[in-house]
This record gives sequence, C-alpha cells and structure tokens, in this order.
Amino acid sequence: MSGVRPKRGMGPERPSQKKEPARASTADVTPRDSTESSPALTDRPFLERRAPKLLMLAATIVVGIMFILAFSFCLAFGIKNKQPRYFLLLINIILSTGVTVLLIFWYYRRILQPALIWYVFLQCLFLFFQCVTTDIFAFYESPITHTTETPSTLTAPLTNLTNSSPYHNNSTIAIARWPISR
Repeated sequence: MSGVRPKRGMGPERPSQKKEPARASTADVTPRDSTESSPALTDRPFLERRAPKLLMLAATIVVGIMFILAFSFCLAFGIKNKQPRYFLLLINIILSTGVTVLLIFWYYRRILQPALIWYVFLQCLFLFFQCVTTDIFAFYESPITHTTETPSTLTAPLTNLTNSSPYHNNSTIAIARWPISR
C-alpha cells in the first residue's frame, strides 16, 4: 500500500455495503380490480379530510389581506405625518406576521403536531385583531399640532381700585399672547 487513502466511493466495496435489491416473485403480485379503491381514501369524506387544510388556507388568506392593508396604511400615514409611532406599529405588525407565517409553515411541514392547529388559529385571530386595531388607529388618530405660542393669559391693571364699585367698572381686562422665543 502506498499510504494514500482512496476517496469515498472509489475504493473496493466492503461486503457489508453490498445490498441486493429485493425481487418480487410473480406469485406475490395479485391483480387489482380497477373498481376497487384504496381504503385510506374512502375511510372519511373529502371535506372531513381536507377541512383543517381548507380552514388554514382561508385563515392565511384573510390574515394576509389584513396584513397588506395594515402595512400599507401604517407606511402611508407614517410618511405623511412624519411620526415614528406609525413605523413602530409597522415593525410590530411585521414581527407578529413573521411569527404567524412560521407557525403556518411548521403546520404544513408537519413539524407542528396536527393537534395544535388551535394554536395556529389563535395566533391568526390575534394577528387579525392587531391589524384591525392598527387600521383604526391609523385612520382615527387625530394628528398632533405643535404650537409655538403659550396659552392666553388674563391681565388686569391695578388702576382705580379704590373707586371701583359693582356697578361701575373702571378696570380693563386685556387678553395678550406672547410667542415663545427660542
């Protein structure tokens, strides 16, 4: 031997690695009647087998539409009003949607047990409620106006206080506004 190891799959095969394919004899094969159907397909009706997947598809479509609406409203009003709270709502919606999409992906890949479908629907319901409240906040939030003036103040001069009577008003009341100087 030269001391060089052969690459995988290049050297001589070991006896334990050789496997012969299983051969079926003609006696084992029985002809199937064309009218006979598989028992796995006829055990339950179509709707009963597909109901969880159809419900999941419907929930995914509804939540997807709500996400698109909430995303576009938050983005539009955030740019229009130039307020960071809309962008914070946008980040919140994106994170919640990411969690929901991950749960739905796990359900379809059978990583999440089928018995936990209620948890996926609960998360979809939570995201739906969050999108609706975000839309309501975006549409009905009154914009904050920043003023540069102080509130009105009342001033009364102290003239003729000795001669004042309830029937005769010698004092004047002035309403004045002073802008805030920076």
